[in-house]
Amino acid sequence: MSRSTAGQPVDLRKEVAALLGIDLGPGDDDANLFELGLQSLQLMSLVNRMNRSGAGVDFTEMAQDPRLTAWYGLLASRGAAQGAEPEPAPAPVAPVDGSAPFPLTAVQQAYWIGRGADRPLGGVGCHAYLEIDTQDVVAGRLEQAVVALVRLHPMLRASFTDDGTQRIADRVTWPGLRVHDFTKLPAEAAEDALRALRERLSHRVLDVAAGEVLDVRLSLRPGGAQRIHVNADLLVADVHSIRVLLSDLAALYADPENPAEPGYTFPQYLADTAASRTAGRERAREHWQRRLPELPGGPALPLAVDPGEIGAPRFSRRSHTLTPGEWADLQRRAAEHGLTPAVLLITAFSEVLARWSGQSRFLLNLPLFDRDQDLHPDIERIVADFTSLLLLEVDLPAEAGFADRAHAVQRRLHDDVGHAAYTGVDVLRDFVRVDAGTPRTAPVVFACNLDAPLVPDDFAARFGELSWMVSQTPQVWLDHQVYGTREGGLLLAWDIVEELFPKGVTDAMFAAYTTLVGRLAATDWSLPPEIPLPESQVRCRAEANSVTRRESGRPLHGAFFERAAGRAGDPALLWGEDGCLTHGELADRALRVAGALAARGVGPGSPVVVTAPKGPDQIAAVLGVLAAGGTYVPVGVDQPAERRDRIHALSRCVLVLDGTGAPPRTGSTAPFLPLDEALRAAPLDAPVDVSADESAYVIFTSGSTGTPKGVEVGHRAAVNTVEDIDERYALGPADRVLAVSALDFDLSVWDLFGPLTEGGALVLVDETDRRDAHRWLALCERHAVTVWNSVPALMDMLLTAADGASLPASLRLALLSGDWIGLDLPGRLDRASDGRCRLVALGGATEAAIWSNAHEVTAVPAHWRSIPYGRPLANQRFRVVDPHGRDCPDWVPGELWIGGTGVARGYRGDPELTRERFPRASDGRWYRTGDQGRYWPDGTLEFLGRIDHQVKINGFRVELGEIESVLQTHPAVSHALAVVVGDRTREIAAAFLPAPPSAAVPPSAAVPPSAAVPPSAAVPPSAAAPASASIPGEVRTQDRADGRGREAHEQEAELAETLLAALVEPLLGPGERPVEVSALPVAETGRPLFAGWLDFLRERQVLTHSAGSVARGPRWAVARDATRADALRDGAAGSHLQQVVDGWAGVMPLLSAVLAGTADTEALVDDPVLSPDGLALRLPGVGACLDAVAQAVADLHEDGGPALDVAEWAGAGGRSAAALLERLKPGTVDYVLLDEREARTAAAGVRLAGSGHQVRTARQDAFAVPESRLAAFDVLVANDALGREADPDAAARVLALLGRPGSRVFLVARETASALAVPTVPATFPAADAPRWLRALERAGFIHGEFSGRESDGVVLITARLPDADGAGRAADPAALRAWLADRLPAHMIPGSLVGLAELPLSSNGKVDRRRAEQALRHAAVPAESVDDPPLGPVEEAVAELWARVLGTPVTARGAAFFALGGDSMAATRLVAAVRGRLGVELPMRDVLAAPTVAGMAALVSELRARSGLGRDPDDAGPAGAAGGLSEEFEEGEL
Repeated sequence: MSRSTAGQPVDLRKEVAALLGIDLGPGDDDANLFELGLQSLQLMSLVNRMNRSGAGVDFTEMAQDPRLTAWYGLLASRGAAQGAEPEPAPAPVAPVDGSAPFPLTAVQQAYWIGRGADRPLGGVGCHAYLEIDTQDVVAGRLEQAVVALVRLHPMLRASFTDDGTQRIADRVTWPGLRVHDFTKLPAEAAEDALRALRERLSHRVLDVAAGEVLDVRLSLRPGGAQRIHVNADLLVADVHSIRVLLSDLAALYADPENPAEPGYTFPQYLADTAASRTAGRERAREHWQRRLPELPGGPALPLAVDPGEIGAPRFSRRSHTLTPGEWADLQRRAAEHGLTPAVLLITAFSEVLARWSGQSRFLLNLPLFDRDQDLHPDIERIVADFTSLLLLEVDLPAEAGFADRAHAVQRRLHDDVGHAAYTGVDVLRDFVRVDAGTPRTAPVVFACNLDAPLVPDDFAARFGELSWMVSQTPQVWLDHQVYGTREGGLLLAWDIVEELFPKGVTDAMFAAYTTLVGRLAATDWSLPPEIPLPESQVRCRAEANSVTRRESGRPLHGAFFERAAGRAGDPALLWGEDGCLTHGELADRALRVAGALAARGVGPGSPVVVTAPKGPDQIAAVLGVLAAGGTYVPVGVDQPAERRDRIHALSRCVLVLDGTGAPPRTGSTAPFLPLDEALRAAPLDAPVDVSADESAYVIFTSGSTGTPKGVEVGHRAAVNTVEDIDERYALGPADRVLAVSALDFDLSVWDLFGPLTEGGALVLVDETDRRDAHRWLALCERHAVTVWNSVPALMDMLLTAADGASLPASLRLALLSGDWIGLDLPGRLDRASDGRCRLVALGGATEAAIWSNAHEVTAVPAHWRSIPYGRPLANQRFRVVDPHGRDCPDWVPGELWIGGTGVARGYRGDPELTRERFPRASDGRWYRTGDQGRYWPDGTLEFLGRIDHQVKINGFRVELGEIESVLQTHPAVSHALAVVVGDRTREIAAAFLPAPPSAAVPPSAAVPPSAAVPPSAAVPPSAAAPASASIPGEVRTQDRADGRGREAHEQEAELAETLLAALVEPLLGPGERPVEVSALPVAETGRPLFAGWLDFLRERQVLTHSAGSVARGPRWAVARDATRADALRDGAAGSHLQQVVDGWAGVMPLLSAVLAGTADTEALVDDPVLSPDGLALRLPGVGACLDAVAQAVADLHEDGGPALDVAEWAGAGGRSAAALLERLKPGTVDYVLLDEREARTAAAGVRLAGSGHQVRTARQDAFAVPESRLAAFDVLVANDALGREADPDAAARVLALLGRPGSRVFLVARETASALAVPTVPATFPAADAPRWLRALERAGFIHGEFSGRESDGVVLITARLPDADGAGRAADPAALRAWLADRLPAHMIPGSLVGLAELPLSSNGKVDRRRAEQALRHAAVPAESVDDPPLGPVEEAVAELWARVLGTPVTARGAAFFALGGDSMAATRLVAAVRGRLGVELPMRDVLAAPTVAGMAALVSELRARSGLGRDPDDAGPAGAAGGLSEEFEEGEL
């Protein structure tokens, strides 16, 4: 088909034939041109020429059907008739001034910015270094040739300036040839010198600002040999340009005079193509914008270090050459499948990346070398960087063969090449804009140059072949380059940042790649390619999984009963102070239970539910079920009734053995046997014989669907684990194990059978003491516990309870499993046990018989991020499996599979789930744990968390467990949790529990003895002094204060009991008989308030309350005495109590309505008298204490200094805050009122709006503190004069999280809790008094706590402070934690928000209750202040102003994001310069990227200014140009 192109006849078949270098006839019109060897770049060139002739086609549609027949039809469908008009020629562009600055291309910008030392993997130029071994080179002649070369090619005289432009100099900037003469050195010394020279030259960062873009050197070697060294910065030369300059160098060496200069220049090219490039970019933009949200990031290859930790990366090269025959075979196979050779190599490369990343979908970075060859005849002779980048999304279908995967890659490639005008650099900038904080990257490069060798023929003929080469590119991890060889083969080269990867990883990857490429010539492409594990890894894992032991064949209970007679008098169970049951007594009890069960038909395999509180009867019940041949099914006494019934049904239990004493539930259909009845039955003579293959127990775990899963474990599996652990750690008759785990948690299986099998004893924890670590400590001491077995959190609680004291000397072994073990825990345990106690970390699953692996921790190396899993136990095995069922290479995460003897029988009653989770393979059954792990090269397993805890953030695969473990290593952190929050914009939020004060507070900050005030102790004389603002001249003695305080308290209590008795009397009815509380006519909504009344009246002996009933008590008549009531009212008249009494009288109808359920106490929440804060202010002592607080705050505030940050805890409706703020001078404080109920904070906000102070209100509970409030306050205030704080300990821990180091707390309390709130404020907790508050503050880490003021009505002012920052990293403030994380994690894993926890939520098994923690995190991680708030303070205002100037758009919000407003790397570079000029500090680029909001950047600026002595405020004195307005430098130079 012919077309007219610019007046010249062109035949499409001839055009293609010329590209292919072969003859084509009509018979070839249906041939696949890719099979004939057409390359993508050749097709791009053809499309450009066709469109200039008016064809109107695009690359993608041409590539979809690469046949001439299809192309003819495509042209015809576009109406491409013989006379079609060609595209209009672009408007002529005036010749450019060759000496004027001109802009960088997008790729040049990326290279130039990326070389900055403050960028991750920066500090390196985009640079190629070549060595050519040669001889007979004349140095002067070579120098003359290089000078001529630099004159010939303008871009070799280019320089790159800080304003982001480039300029070509008239003069030669190369300094001349440097000759290194090693001829006089011995051969070996000369080679050493040459290696050292290579080390220096191969990673030079050429000074491109000074025009240093090319360097050539010559080394003289012994024996007459020589070496040419070529350094070329790729800012000025792409791959084709390297060939050009080498070819020209050879020509100029031969004849340096009068070279033919190219008639075209790079600046002119950029000017001529600017309009078309802009138009093409806009046409292609939509394609990439549409795909942007779903594009992945680069492959998540295993890394040894965070890329940001590498100062200046050093690249090393691995290479492999395919012979001409091998390459021809591969090309033939590709053509057979309609694939281009480049796509074959891309796919093979991607297969290896997928194998070592565990991902089948990722981005590759492909350079395109797309000079428009028709633009000028000399375009091919220009030395410059014409490169653009394409981000190729690789997606390897799971079940597809190699050919189908390659076709998917080719389709994607051809589609994307058709839209390549919107370059990969543009897409990467979009990532920066849309990805919060940690944009997706594409650090793996595939550069394909198949058409010719890198060294052209004429250069090789004159100087020789390339002998060594390496390239380097900023922000690149791995650069795969492909070059043709002179003989027709192919060079495969990988340039790698070696230190980025664990040792051996890249060697194994490259070996796998070259092996795969070699095998593709002969393998079946319809099958997925095989990439086996390296043989060394296969051998190592076989060795790790080879530990065996002889199985005993006993049932789980067999050894206990077999040996019980010989140990009849030895203790088996110990509890309390002196509780004891011997082996003989326990066996007798168990056989009695077995007799009762056998009489009811229980036999081998019969499931029997055991529900009993912890204690000796619970153990006898379990042993009894097993002795009867049954399978025990533990169900906790605290399980909800509905879940308990569900477990009964799922287990298909034949009987429920119940030790709770409760009547049978109607929801369960199983027969019910009280345990005490079973214990009275006639015993069996001996246990029933059962096979080791029968089920021993069924433990129900949580199911992802909400339905519990019943894990059915056989005797053989459980016995193997129990006996292995007993043997490994030498369990014997002298051992005592504290049985702290619940029976329905599988750690209890070893607690019970581990010691009893060996003749030892269990030390039982009472059901009521399951969460009391102090009680555990006492039991360990009392019964000489030798072995501790629990989840890590419980050991942490034990160490906290020990509070620095030594653990019992008997403790020799700690078995920890079931959750993350903090890296600090081994050291703490070692110190607390004086090195006596071994710590063994174990892992596994309930589905694999308790444990399957173990690792004894003797030290914690600095590089550990978590305690490893270790190695498999005897007769057990592990695999780490990728999504395709293949074993993952070393360091690559995958799913942990457990095999061997310990594997459970499955899930009871759920064959479908059993098949899914317990797959069968040629080597037996396995359990898929759903956990993620990886192998280390030595065969050690590392646990990485749950797979469902692995998330994707901006294309990065993030292990939440890794974040948790790193955060937990901070000395101020005890535990950590990480979750993903947000819907549209997802980010990581992390919560932390501060380390206990004993661990976090230095010894010098210990609480003084005078601060420790037990509940019954008198306040020390120093605390009896009046408040600093007490009435002048008033003198109080300690006794008078005590007496008056008691009188005030008694008066309030008498008034309250009088009111409440009147309200309760109608409910009790006539007579003196007790009344069931549940039968009283009180609505459910009114019961919390009513319960408080009953408790108070019982304490006052007005009522008696027992066994669920209530009756009139000894003081009922007194409380209902009308004469006394009148006297009380008279006594209150004219006092602070009159308003309260009058208020009570007015709300009696309301309170009756509350009990009836027709009203709510919320009606009183804003009452000026009866609201909680209103009642508190009725107490005269509160006012005096607020006077003292105001004076203390005024003393703390420096005249002219910044306002103090003050937070009030539980501020309710704001009345107490209003009273305090009235006493403070405006401008003294920035006040934040916190309360758990939003309705109260809303009312407070209205009340305080006109206070004359900066006041905010926010919801804050006693559990989770958001980052904006962590370590954010100088002064903490709380008014609990009524004693209504539910949990002073939790509140004190929150206060400790809120306060900065050295901050002060002022807390108003009452020596004895007031009764004023009882009638109107519901409370289901004991009232808090001042001594309790003081102890709570001390436990939370406050120091110097004391009663600094004491009033006559018993109101006291407690003062304390947090320790000052000690420089040891113990302060858990967000900046310190973020710095800690930034030093140890890549940027994409840094949490977007941090939350401090007042307590660690635990499940019934002692594991961290992640669900509750995640709920709190999702709430607390929401920013406390709106991102739309205007900038606060001079620093934020200055930063916003700089942003606006750099971005050219108004910046009005402190939460505005730099990249979301259109910022990119160039703009960020200009911003750094602007900040330097305006604010006098140098912001590292990494920090700019890490804090991309106005508020975040302002915080960084303030910190840097303070560190450098400039002051935090930009208006503080500082160097010229750094404060007081925009400098001339900034105005004219920086922007």
